[in-house]
Amino acid sequence: MLNPAIVTPYYKESFEILQRCHRSVAQQSIKSKHFLIGDGVSSAFIDQWDSTHLSLPENFADNGNTPRSIGAMMAASMGYNPIFFLDADNHLLDNHVQEALSLKAHFPKLDVIFSDRVIRLDDGSTFYPAPEDKLRLFADTSTMCFFESAFSLLPLWALIPNCLSPICDRIMYESIRAKSLSFGWTMKRTMI
Repeated sequence: MLNPAIVTPYYKESFEILQRCHRSVAQQSIKSKHFLIGDGVSSAFIDQWDSTHLSLPENFADNGNTPRSIGAMMAASMGYNPIFFLDADNHLLDNHVQEALSLKAHFPKLDVIFSDRVIRLDDGSTFYPAPEDKLRLFADTSTMCFFESAFSLLPLWALIPNCLSPICDRIMYESIRAKSLSFGWTMKRTMI
């Protein structure tokens, strides 16, 4: 039986941003455990939420990659499968997990599933798709869902050199392809 987890690294995001992120996990149509990993910070209000909260003792300054990896490995060791990722400044539509699991039910050999995203600019305007998304040349971190057959890649997040951390999702996408893992797209815009 599948038992989804969603991993969110955070740093200095506001209460409102973190609350929006967590609320989007709590409102998933399929119950999912939220892991919030503080990157050298700790927001005490998170301890009141229905989540697993860990604060790392120092900031790794790698765009959340080390906390993301640690959170994912914690979730995997606790029996969660699949593992989704959600950056703190993003949020999910309530069918995000459901769409990925539905695709997996139709194509059980998939190792990784990506959703589509909506990009919201600071002025509130949105656009879809970005050219690289349309051509499937890239997948944003917050659109990724790893099943157990792809868990061997989870430590890679923490091993990406800091100088390459801004393009971590591109590195992960290419690593998925290089390992010949089977992947698919929900074709649904469920991440903002």
